[in-house]
Amino acid sequence: MRTAILALLVMSLPVATSAQGVLAGDENAPPVALRPYFELSRQQFSADNTFENVFGETSAPFWGAGLQVAFWKGRIYGEAGLSRLTSSPLEGERVFVSGNSIFKLGIPLRSTIKPWKVAGGYRFHVSRFVIPYAGAGLASYSYSEESDFAAPEENFAGDGTGPLYQFGVEVRAHRWVGVTVGAERTSVTGILGKGGLSGLYTSGGLDEGRKGEDDLGGWAFQFRVVVGR
Repeated sequence: MRTAILALLVMSLPVATSAQGVLAGDENAPPVALRPYFELSRQQFSADNTFENVFGETSAPFWGAGLQVAFWKGRIYGEAGLSRLTSSPLEGERVFVSGNSIFKLGIPLRSTIKPWKVAGGYRFHVSRFVIPYAGAGLASYSYSEESDFAAPEENFAGDGTGPLYQFGVEVRAHRWVGVTVGAERTSVTGILGKGGLSGLYTSGGLDEGRKGEDDLGGWAFQFRVVVGR
């Protein structure tokens, strides 16, 4: 994930391009451009210890779709979108904690994660075909989990909202089609960390506490196809 983020930063550098050219925008862009997109991503969860012990992995793939609106010669953009797990629900199992030891109980647990986001930012026109971007916004996650043999009150569902930061580069493959590679950082607290394994990590009751175990967000690496100018 760190290597991918570094590669994006290198790709986004406006090599041998004047600041005036980068900020000039696209003279041929319409006043308002509607740009629907389809997206594939993989999120590395901040609560990696919790996900590793419950689900056996620290990341998960998502698909998503949304609409981006670009204006002021394509310089400024705003977007709204949602994403879902490509294989839903996540499947894991209940665990039992004794001291600093974690034991799997063999009781299936299923979890769903439903993010949506709104963001806006600036598109830097390095050339007609290469357009780095950077922006910020809000991400909201709906999370639920249920397991076999659990009473209704033992299952869990919650929602949380937090900041989102994104950057990447769009390569224009055609007048009406762009391909984007980007990274996104979200921080969504208020869902995890209140109980269960994540609560033990957060409160210091396990391994003297682990930062980030109350955060359902994390780093996501994204591939996106955009239709529009």
